[in-house]
Amino acid sequence: MAGPAPSRTPTATPPFIITAVPSASSTPVPAATAPPTPVDTPTETPLPTTPVALPTAVTPLDWLHTEGTRVVDAQGRTVTLASVNWYGAEGPDFIPGGLDKRPYMDILLTIRALGFNSVRLPFSNELVERDPRVYEHLTANKELVGLRALDIMDAIVNGARRAGIMVILDDHRSAAGWSALGNGLWYTPQYPEANWIADWVALATRYRDNPAVVGADLRNEPHSNGPGTEILGLGYLRQGATWGPYNGVSNPASDWRLAAERAGNAILQANPRLLIIVEGTEIYPNANGTPDIYWWGANLRGALDYPVRLDLPGHLVYSAHEYGPRMHSQRWFTPTMTEQDWFNVFTAHWGALLAGTGPDAAPVWIGEFGTPHYGPSSIESSVPASQGQWFTSLITYLRQHPEVGWGFWAINGTVSGGANARYGLPEAYGLLAPDWTRVADPLLMSKLRSIEPVVSN
Repeated sequence: MAGPAPSRTPTATPPFIITAVPSASSTPVPAATAPPTPVDTPTETPLPTTPVALPTAVTPLDWLHTEGTRVVDAQGRTVTLASVNWYGAEGPDFIPGGLDKRPYMDILLTIRALGFNSVRLPFSNELVERDPRVYEHLTANKELVGLRALDIMDAIVNGARRAGIMVILDDHRSAAGWSALGNGLWYTPQYPEANWIADWVALATRYRDNPAVVGADLRNEPHSNGPGTEILGLGYLRQGATWGPYNGVSNPASDWRLAAERAGNAILQANPRLLIIVEGTEIYPNANGTPDIYWWGANLRGALDYPVRLDLPGHLVYSAHEYGPRMHSQRWFTPTMTEQDWFNVFTAHWGALLAGTGPDAAPVWIGEFGTPHYGPSSIESSVPASQGQWFTSLITYLRQHPEVGWGFWAINGTVSGGANARYGLPEAYGLLAPDWTRVADPLLMSKLRSIEPVVSN
């Protein structure tokens, strides 16, 4: 997540209860009772008490590949990755959040019942290399207490397979912590590029025979690490992630595109059935010498000029992250923003790739986007440059481009640990309420349902 806004007590529409059927390996936990004070009955159709049927047009537990700008299954049927992020394992807890609230199978079945077909699981290189034993925040999953972090990841991945949910692994950062790595790169002195690639190869090998694991999101939010608009003149090639050469000069230590090719090729040698997901950068130089600055990991303009080329075709997916004005102010927010202005911004930074043809064409997946549940105005609004206007515009854009996959940030009802986070606080950007049994805001859920793939029985 690109620098989350501070959490605060949400003022959203009263949540409604979710009941998921646990598997034999999980201990049933009663759903929380409704608040004692009278509340309005949600207008959304109540969730089923059993997992929803999966779309007949999609085979989620099947190896995926790409054809042009589409992700497809083995039969060539289009697969829209309708994902939700389940964060926590990238931080010092080394496990996804909520395992102190509900059995992991209950959480996975809830994800499926909500209509998502995939989950993005962030992790850190520290998790892979240290693989520590975990004892805390596992109150509702006592069978996991004392297991190593990778064994817990195995349990969740295998649980996702049983639940019919695809898994996209996300290398969120090097050392365990909160949000993207500060230097904007895919490596640090403690975790050099060789380690980053080796860790990916280890995971690709580990899950080679598990068809639930369909994708490798190579690195979360590559970005620049400089002072802003003057960065091009102050050492663009030496301050964080870049894409392609600048003024005819390349720097292999900063060129994220080349690093993605190196890692992607190594991963495909270990597991030739994975999707290789490559995020954008933050800055790309304009032709007039000024920097085009966008969200971390979301500027994919460089891919139009210098596309990623893997040794094994048919496995590349580009990814961008999208957030609105509540995350923080950006220079492209203007007081007269219209829906079409938002569409133009989306198209300029990642949507233009949807028109790709030929061998360099690749799908786009919005691996993160989200809005806080502070009330209806965070979800829909006609006020120019508001959070609600941005969110409504993005939902409309995705509805108009159903081939674009997406990943909502996040399922988490509570915050996981980290340098700037206090474990257990309500997650303002979370889809679930703090007890992890209820949707925090039915209006938000209804918007997501409007872009989920159609479910057929």
